[in-house]
Amino acid sequence: MVVILVAFLLTSKPREQVLQVQEDPYASTVTTLSQQEHDLANMQLASTGATSAVDTSLQQNLQQVNEFIADCERRVREVPSDELAREYLTNAYQQKAQLLSAMMDRGGSLN
Repeated sequence: MVVILVAFLLTSKPREQVLQVQEDPYASTVTTLSQQEHDLANMQLASTGATSAVDTSLQQNLQQVNEFIADCERRVREVPSDELAREYLTNAYQQKAQLLSAMMDRGGSLN
């Protein structure tokens, strides 16, 4: 019986906990929004017009949303099971998309 147990232990594969690395569900969103923000910056560089109060407000809002996104991403990394942080992060990405869209509609307003 001992021989069978030893043989089994020698031939069986070690049991390792395999952590499934889940693909980042936000990766494509982050890539798209980053590209739009980059395109917007290029539009601003090409623009020769003065920055209006609305443009300044949009820039400030975008900065605040970016800071909030960073906070949410940090929380999601620290506590992956925090569904509220994930929901806030999703909403922040949506808000950023809307801001970028409004800024692009205005012809660019990112410094």
